[in-house]
Amino acid sequence: MDRTKSLFSQNLISKQEIEQVEASFQIAQSQSEQANANLLSAGK
Repeated sequence: MDRTKSLFSQNLISKQEIEQVEASFQIAQSQSEQANANLLSAGK
């Protein structure tokens, strides 16, 4: 994500592209949190 922000600040990628990367990152983060919660729940 840092690389994407760097590219955006250099005007090498569009605002739309950085927004897509940010959205994908947030989705992946949420999925990871859910998977961790599922593991904790299964271990009980």
